[in-house]
Amino acid sequence: MKKLFPLVLAAVSLLTPAFAAEQASDNTARAIILKKEELKGKTVTVDVAMVTRLKLDAKKSEAIGTVLFAAHTYDTKSNTRGGSILVAVAKEEADAFAKRYGTTVDDNAPGRRRDIETKALRAPLVLVKGGHCLLDVSGKVADAIKNNKTEAVEAAVVDGAAEAEKGDRPGKR
Repeated sequence: MKKLFPLVLAAVSLLTPAFAAEQASDNTARAIILKKEELKGKTVTVDVAMVTRLKLDAKKSEAIGTVLFAAHTYDTKSNTRGGSILVAVAKEEADAFAKRYGTTVDDNAPGRRRDIETKALRAPLVLVKGGHCLLDVSGKVADAIKNNKTEAVEAAVVDGAAEAEKGDRPGKR
């Protein structure tokens, strides 16, 4: 029995960080994207550190009636970046959305990543052809898909995803 205890203790200590990491990252873009098939059409929550307004071709933006943002997420429990996810926002609400979530990282103490503040964003998850996904704050993306504008949505999302990958991320100045 005395020989078994150290083995059990070692096993528990090895599994605990993996379990904690899995639990800590539920509200990040990475976690949502990993589970996108399971979460399709459901309302999800991400912890947003900042947003970046994407500069899409005006025709593509008009076709879906929204402005696309990249929401940069942050896992405050494990103090790591959580990846980015696209967010569709109605044009008339875009400025208020940017102001609410911020366009720079609010970190309270420069150089100390653990102090990054986040705001929760809840919206339905929409999947488009090619495996791309976005959060539809506006409700207009789902409407565009229902009105046979799927190709326009896909084109905007693909361009938006490419632009988001090049953009700023939390922790970069």
